Amino acid sequence: MKSKNQPSLINLKLMVFSFFFLLVLYVILRSNYSSFQPIRRSSYPSFLSICNKIPPSLATSLVHYATTNVTPQQDLYELSRTSRVLEKKSPCNFLVFGLGFDSLLWASLNHRGRTMFLEDDKNWMKMVKKQMPSLEIYHVSYETDIKQADELLYKGKSEECKVVGDPRSSKCPLAIKNFPSIVYETEWDVIMVDAPVGSYNRGPGRMNTIYTVGLLAKNKEDGETDVFVHDIERKVEDTFSRAFLCDAYITEEIGRLRHFNIPSHRTIASSRTPFSCTKITPSLAHALVHYATSNITPQQTPKEISVSQRILDKKSPCNFLVFGLGHDSLMWTALNYGGRTVFLEEDRSWIEQIKQQLPSLESYHVVYDTKVTQAGELLEIGTKEECKVVSDPRFSKCQLALKDLPNEVYDIEWDLIMVDAPTGYHDGAPGRMKAIYTAGLMARNKENGETHVFVHDVDRVVEDKFSKTFLCERYLREEEGKIRHFTIPSHRVGLARPFCP
Repeated sequence: MKSKNQPSLINLKLMVFSFFFLLVLYVILRSNYSSFQPIRRSSYPSFLSICNKIPPSLATSLVHYATTNVTPQQDLYELSRTSRVLEKKSPCNFLVFGLGFDSLLWASLNHRGRTMFLEDDKNWMKMVKKQMPSLEIYHVSYETDIKQADELLYKGKSEECKVVGDPRSSKCPLAIKNFPSIVYETEWDVIMVDAPVGSYNRGPGRMNTIYTVGLLAKNKEDGETDVFVHDIERKVEDTFSRAFLCDAYITEEIGRLRHFNIPSHRTIASSRTPFSCTKITPSLAHALVHYATSNITPQQTPKEISVSQRILDKKSPCNFLVFGLGHDSLMWTALNYGGRTVFLEEDRSWIEQIKQQLPSLESYHVVYDTKVTQAGELLEIGTKEECKVVSDPRFSKCQLALKDLPNEVYDIEWDLIMVDAPTGYHDGAPGRMKAIYTAGLMARNKENGETHVFVHDVDRVVEDKFSKTFLCERYLREEEGKIRHFTIPSHRVGLARPFCP
């Protein structure tokens, strides 16, 4: 009699077949993932590597910074210096002294690496953990007072403070020995000193922190450690960083940030070569830094943005058409990482202004010939039979169809369409009547599959009535705040469909 735990011959064959199938799939993915350029659906490869999709953790960071007007203490130029180093080194081990509004940014820029934060304020830790539970944070205590700075600087000149070793076994009074063990046991690639408090002659000061960081870097098994010290306009940060991180190791100074590149003082070799797919791309790094250092937020709320974000998380990399160019444009492009995101905007001067700030965005100028005051008349026109015929908008006989958009707009099979323009909040504005109708027509005229269409500002009469009429209430999937989400199937596949079910 066979044991219940003994696999049958059929099960063994299935196991062998499954292993072989996974091996073949791996080979296909390896050979295809780098060739993706989403212009037309027909150009998509059979398989897409996961490297082409923005991870949920990065999407969360983008939305967090895009929708908050609280900015970090470091400015754009200071942040960009550390960002450039992380772009080269990540995924890596990154130790940060201090917990703040930039913490999620640092963790995201070091995507798939280990980013650890040391903080001495327990109440602040609890508050940040509620907002950002994914961060790795440890509470630490400091026994010094900033008023001891001169005394500690003098003690740091002693011979025992020049000995390189594990800080826990150091005889130097500046070495901090009560950190979590993991801090001493990890080989850090990048270290940021932006804590503890040390301003206005109060707080523990960063004297011992700066010394200990230098010791950790010098005691590294091999290689170099990039160390950043913030607030160097202050006496302690300036004097202690020069004394214990060494003037000779300074590579750059930007604003209040000083960058040191400290080599190992040990000679044992080791090697670590992370897989390149795990590195955050420069475009995502740029988007994170842009939103983290800007206090201008998009019109959509975080909850409204999350509706589109969830779909992009599933669909990206994809083709995403956005009516409107605004403060959220870089976010949409980054959330659709690896895909094609196109923006249509009516205001030429606004396009030029945005292009100067964000030259990587793909935007086109379009002209609208309607006014909000014509909405009632156009809604009536939309009930005619010619407006229920599904076709390329360029060849439609319906007066609501936009026919003079750039050719790329009509030639691409769109996976998502966002209608958040043109202007429609006053009677003289163009209104979104034609934009909504045309978005629905392009979705129905798609060769196959579904198109996710989002309409913002549905609290207004035009957006409310035109989206329900031409995108169809039966296709409505979700409504959150002022945004409405429709899923419109292709009308070119299978049996003829009514314009609205």
